[in-house]
Amino acid sequence: MNDPKLSMARLALSQLNRKDRLALARELGLMPDEQKTFSPIEARLLRRGEVARRLAVSVRTVDNWAQQGLLTKRVLPGRRRACGFPSSEIDQLILQGITRA
Repeated sequence: MNDPKLSMARLALSQLNRKDRLALARELGLMPDEQKTFSPIEARLLRRGEVARRLAVSVRTVDNWAQQGLLTKRVLPGRRRACGFPSSEIDQLILQGITRA
């Protein structure tokens, strides 16, 4: 792990800003496709409880809708179990008039 090339690469990466690091990761093919198209509108992810309160349903209903494909569940970066739902999608459901089933 004490390889001089590895140390130089770490030093070079530490000098890059976030935007340049992301561009480099895309060029190297290290980012999945869905990360490339992540829009700022969907940047806010809501937890299950908040989605349930906004839609006036139970948390269990939110889970069922996610299983059925009505809601898009996104796993938080760097986490295994933590997930969220895009706020733009929830707002769209509210506008469509989805209520208790």
